[in-house]
Amino acid sequence: MEKETKPVETVTVRPPDGGWGWVVVLGSFFCNVIVDGIIFSYGLLLPELAKDLGESKGRLAWVGSLLAGFYLI
Repeated sequence: MEKETKPVETVTVRPPDGGWGWVVVLGSFFCNVIVDGIIFSYGLLLPELAKDLGESKGRLAWVGSLLAGFYLI
């Protein structure tokens, strides 16, 4: 009793969007890197901003708080 052997077919799976999803992922990653960099470095920039704009640090701290808050919305 011999078993019949069938040739193995190779199946290649292509992304349904042609790989555009990875472009979106990379773009989102770079946007997050830039925005997080601004948010996390705002404390270092605050004294210079206060001096240049002539405002108090407390008043300018609201800008950083709103930036972080709107980022999380």
